[in-house]
Amino acid sequence: MRSSFLCAAVAASCFIFSTRCAIAQSGDEPLSLQQAVTRTLERNLDLKAFEFELAAQSGRLQQARARPNPEVGVLVENAFGSGDRSSLDAAETTLSLGFLLEHGARQRRIDVAEASGGLLDTEGRIRRLDLAADEAVTRSGVLVDEVCNPQRHPPWTGAATPPPAGASSAAPPQGRA
Repeated sequence: MRSSFLCAAVAASCFIFSTRCAIAQSGDEPLSLQQAVTRTLERNLDLKAFEFELAAQSGRLQQARARPNPEVGVLVENAFGSGDRSSLDAAETTLSLGFLLEHGARQRRIDVAEASGGLLDTEGRIRRLDLAADEAVTRSGVLVDEVCNPQRHPPWTGAATPPPAGASSAAPPQGRA
């Protein structure tokens, strides 16, 4: 049990480290918090799946607003029998038309579907805010690490590669907010 937890922790650490390295190498300029949050919200698979839940809820609301279909029925009796009733001359045909009177049931279905839609909208906002907060916490942790451990994080000079050994890095950082 402990070894599987350790393996999972090591795998998660490797994933996080490789993701941060890939992000750090992806461009010359660091991402602002707003850009990072926007990118996180655009690329989150849970939010993309949640969009399908919202579409399904829209369908449920549309179904709740629909009126029940009328029913048409045709009943033919005493046809194709034997003797005097062997043809359609003695057949009896009944045509019926039926529709449902709901007495407010439809409005209650609509109210429930609208309330469920409001609940899903709120849940979606909560999910987006949670993701934005997680991204802000992660970025603040990275910034704290950079400030507390300057030897591990040399000042960013705007160059795609670090300055050569012995070069002055006294120039102020560019592009930081």
